Amino acid sequence: MFRGLSYKLLSELSQNGLIQAKLAISQLDDKYEKEANRVAATVVEELNYSVLA
Repeated sequence: MFRGLSYKLLSELSQNGLIQAKLAISQLDDKYEKEANRVAATVVEELNYSVLA
C-alpha cells in the first residue's frame, strides 16, 4: 500500500512540475564544470575579501 501511495504522490508532483527527473552526469572536467568552478572560486574570493576588508 505505501509503495503505491508514494508512487502516486511522486507522479502527481512530477506532472505538476514540482519535482524534476534526475539530471544526467556529464564528463569529468567538462566546460560546464570548469565554468562552475571558476564562478565558485570568484564568489569565495569575494566573500573572503569582504570579511578581511
